[in-house]
Amino acid sequence: MHLFDIEALAHALTLPCDPKLRRLLHERVDHLSTLDRAVADTTYFLIADGGVTSADIVAELGWSPVVDLEGARFGTDSFAASHDFIADRGGWFELMYSTSNEAVIVLLVMDDERSDADLLAFCRTYAEEAV
Repeated sequence: MHLFDIEALAHALTLPCDPKLRRLLHERVDHLSTLDRAVADTTYFLIADGGVTSADIVAELGWSPVVDLEGARFGTDSFAASHDFIADRGGWFELMYSTSNEAVIVLLVMDDERSDADLLAFCRTYAEEAV
């Protein structure tokens, strides 16, 4: 599921989904509602639940978190991660990437055995505990 603006994010709260994901989305709606409208409308959410592959993410974003800007894959010595942060949100990982001064991509990855193994390993390696 991809959400392009705060209205789409708010609408997602009306759809059936994982309770932990619903809580995360609700927190993001509340947070974005306090920000400048331009920032809220340039924040893009991609939800990668169980079964979403790295190829699916590449198809949506044009790049993969497990491949760096030079083409090195996660797990190799030359890999250089480019995320701003990754947080373990208890059942979901939240990855944030700033793409410009105002645009942000938030990738929510389900911590589930059906999720892409390399992506989960990447998240588990770099995740910070949520407060």
